[in-house]
Amino acid sequence: MMAKTTSKRDRQTRPSRQRIAKIVTASVAALAVGGVALAGLPAWATGPTPNLPAKDVDAWVMPLDRYISVSSVVPEYVENRQTIPCMADAGYHWPVPKRDIDAAANRTGDATVQQPLTAAVAHERGYHPASTNDPGLLATQELNAAAISDAEDKALHACFDKIRTVIPLPSVKQDQANQDAVALSNAAYQDALNDQTVLAAARRWQECMGSDPHLPVADSPARMPSPQLADHFATSLEGSTVSQAERDLALKDVACQASSGYRNALYEAEWKRQATVPRHDAELFARVGNSNAEYRRTILAALAQVQLTGG
Repeated sequence: MMAKTTSKRDRQTRPSRQRIAKIVTASVAALAVGGVALAGLPAWATGPTPNLPAKDVDAWVMPLDRYISVSSVVPEYVENRQTIPCMADAGYHWPVPKRDIDAAANRTGDATVQQPLTAAVAHERGYHPASTNDPGLLATQELNAAAISDAEDKALHACFDKIRTVIPLPSVKQDQANQDAVALSNAAYQDALNDQTVLAAARRWQECMGSDPHLPVADSPARMPSPQLADHFATSLEGSTVSQAERDLALKDVACQASSGYRNALYEAEWKRQATVPRHDAELFARVGNSNAEYRRTILAALAQVQLTGG
């Protein structure tokens, strides 16, 4: 009688677990256009965000940061790579491929928190989007599609159980806090773009950037590059290179955001909106406390160790 087989994908993502939730773009948009009450606060904001951190515009520290975890790709990759030595001890070769984890996270479409352009990003890739080129993706898909025996499946279950005694999965409340914090952060950012102080600073930014009738800048840094500039630099063309001219313009963009007061104005406007949230979220965030921030630090340290040892 042949041994029963099952998909490795089923087992690598087993047991049933609520990973850090992806946020549907529509839900973020719905929050973002929810309306603005008096004093410029989002209409849904009824309670104070607990445990406000110290302000830091350079690091773009925000009230909701501590409730945000990591992309679902990161813990899954760390877990799967950690099963390699565990499965070897059980007598199985378990070839979990290496991945470009940043590119993999970009590819998944996990909702991320919006922030203004930084000098580091401008220097690295100008206005081009973050890379989604993950060389290990195909090998991972092939591994997940393969079949394993009952004995191998049992060994894998035991490995996951062992790994999760060291780094337990986030709770349902942690997952919900992460989801709500990302959605509220993006809603606050979008709403802050229409703050009068931000709009005034955007006009000063335009003056700083100068005018080119053939390649005009957008009316706000948040809408850069303009369609003409995007076409000129081929920012949406996969595999296109980042020219020095694009880098120089993006770096000028960042400098003008600072000198015009745009960056500070946007920071203060977004902070004000993040400092007040729906009361049920304020209660959830208070219960979750620093657990998501601690989990993020733990899983990123584990990722660094995996990568240091060849992962």
